[in-house]
Amino acid sequence: MSKATFYKYFATKEDLANEILSYSSKRFSNRARAIDNNLESNVKEKLQRKIILIWEYIIRMINITIKK
Repeated sequence: MSKATFYKYFATKEDLANEILSYSSKRFSNRARAIDNNLESNVKEKLQRKIILIWEYIIRMINITIKK
C-alpha cells in the first residue's frame, strides 16, 4: 500500500492503531454478548466460551503489540 493511499484513510499511524483497537473491542463485545444470548448453552458452557474468548483476545493483542 502506498503512503498516499494510507493517508487517504488515516491521518496518522496512531489513527490506524486506534481503529484496529476499536474494531477489536467491538468484535470482542459482540462475541461476548452472543455467548450470553445463546439459550442452548448452560452456565458452565458459557463460562468456558468466555474464558476462551478472553484468551484469544489477549493473544491477539499481544501479537499486535509484538509486531509494532
